[in-house]
Amino acid sequence: QLYFLAEGHCIYRGPVNCLVPYLASQDLVCPSYHNPADYFMEVACGEHGDNVLRLACAVRRGILDETIAKLVKQECDDSTLLFSCPLRPSTFSNGSKCGNRATAGNTSPTAGPAVIVHGDETVDPDPTYSQTPSHSALDAEGVGAGESVSLLHQVETGLRAEADLPGNGLVSSKVLSEERLQRNSETDKRQTRTFATSLWTQFRILFVRNLFSIFRDTTLTHLRLVSHVVVGIMIGLLYFRIGNLGSEVISNGAFIFFSLLFIMFAALMPTVMTFPLELNIFVREHMNYWYSLKAYYLAKSFADVPFQIFFPIVYSSIVYWMTEQPADFLRYFLFLLISTQTSLVGQSLGLVIGAATSLQVAVFLGPVTGIPILLFSGFFLSLDLIPKYLQWLSYISFTRYSFSGALKIVYGLNRTALDCVRRRNAKYSFPCVSDASIVLDVMNVDEYSLYFDFLILCIIFVLLRFLGYFILRCRIRGRH
Repeated sequence: QLYFLAEGHCIYRGPVNCLVPYLASQDLVCPSYHNPADYFMEVACGEHGDNVLRLACAVRRGILDETIAKLVKQECDDSTLLFSCPLRPSTFSNGSKCGNRATAGNTSPTAGPAVIVHGDETVDPDPTYSQTPSHSALDAEGVGAGESVSLLHQVETGLRAEADLPGNGLVSSKVLSEERLQRNSETDKRQTRTFATSLWTQFRILFVRNLFSIFRDTTLTHLRLVSHVVVGIMIGLLYFRIGNLGSEVISNGAFIFFSLLFIMFAALMPTVMTFPLELNIFVREHMNYWYSLKAYYLAKSFADVPFQIFFPIVYSSIVYWMTEQPADFLRYFLFLLISTQTSLVGQSLGLVIGAATSLQVAVFLGPVTGIPILLFSGFFLSLDLIPKYLQWLSYISFTRYSFSGALKIVYGLNRTALDCVRRRNAKYSFPCVSDASIVLDVMNVDEYSLYFDFLILCIIFVLLRFLGYFILRCRIRGRH
């Protein structure tokens, strides 16, 4: 049961499923793509005209009770719903003034068409109305409770067109044939599967809304920025000026690996924690045909891209120069690029996990999924030492290509000889390696080109995005 108050007046009291047909009887037709609860709130707030007093009068004068009584009494099966259940605004008083209550509620179903109130006058319908069995059945059975609002609107429109009385507010009493009602029903079904706006308009609005949501979530946004700066400074101090030392190539490799590790989890975990929370809102709005899945997913993907580019650049810029990596703009740019790609792939993995599971499961699966990805990266264990039946997992580990590409950027591309200066506070050190190409052999880096790593990362990024989309699509279909 629903009891609704507005401006101190009761404007509805009765079953929830009778709300939409009752509003339609009061010339307040809820659009088929709109949430009825939101629409009624808009009506109560005056967004569709001053209807509060009119609805309150209908409650006090008993029109609401009469309408609900007919709706509750009427139980149409699927075969007769299309013909006998459509609600006509002419069946009830439109409540233009409280004192002019329609006599339709007191009129016997077999006594002919109901009297229609138009303004301050009471007007009889078409005098040529004939009392046929079909008319009697339609008037006697009353109003159906399960019809779609869009069908009501089309029936009323068809009645007005047949009456050929534009602008006079009268509704013809002629009943549409069963064939025409069936055609209107099919048209309504096609219309309810479409959206009110184009894909581009949906994407543009959702993109702006997602940007506003990110900016307004100051806690998470500021935390992400501060974490990249603080961790960047901490890592930079820990590996301070080791990038050009031939005796610290192992430590420099560890710096590169942990930098990529931080970038990956910094992109993965916020997505894993926030995306499942948005799914309930998305499902409700999508089921109301506000926007499509394509528009939502594209807007969600593109809205976070600037942040997934900006934060890795901030972190990488800090650690690159503090650790004294090669002072070469091309190497610096490529290092930023591979860091950004790692961030984007990590976010895509977070989208897949968040779309497939609930929040509780996603928070657990996020770190757990990252463990095998890191184990097969080639840093903890040489890829040659991995058993043959597990080596295939290394080819789907995107950190393998990120780590390999970063090493090639730092030690490849014909880098000059490294400095063989032992650090003063180092009791033990790795044998100095002056030839940078030897470092790649020691790290067991693959011989294929650097640009192959970039290509594989792009392919994994695209595949994860498509996988996340199809997972969302399956979840939406499961709720229909």
